[in-house]
Amino acid sequence: MPVTESTRTDAGLDPGNYNQFSLIPLNDLFNERMRKVQARFNPGQVIVRCASLPLFSGNREEISHLFDTLISMILHQPPNGPKLFLYVDCAESAESRKAPKEAKQYLIKFNTNLTTSEHWKDQNREALAACERILLRHGAAFSVHNIRNTGCLFSISLPGKFQ
Repeated sequence: MPVTESTRTDAGLDPGNYNQFSLIPLNDLFNERMRKVQARFNPGQVIVRCASLPLFSGNREEISHLFDTLISMILHQPPNGPKLFLYVDCAESAESRKAPKEAKQYLIKFNTNLTTSEHWKDQNREALAACERILLRHGAAFSVHNIRNTGCLFSISLPGKFQ
């Protein structure tokens, strides 16, 4: 389902930098952004696991903003019972396995025990739309899924490679 909804925007990003792409190690960038956010929580309050993520050609500032936004939306409203968890999984897409070696497409899924609703989507409409705009500029796709309990909240399909 394409995103048309979200609270944060990409207004702080410099539109002149959209074409300044470099090879970004997504694992390093995700861990850097996650450490920044986790500093606000008590140790053990949030359980985070991240699979190996590919290298991605993109604008580091924009992708940093994307990770900050996604992480903030997940951590902003933790579940009432158990500890909040975030598991970021990555797998090569089925179409990519049929493609030549240099052209790989990956699906990154943000799995969490956060519960979403139409109200949650309304609260995050601008942030979700900003994420979609960033990813579209980078040739990637973004999906938001409704979850009632444990499940995938966000999916990002993007071209990349592993070292």
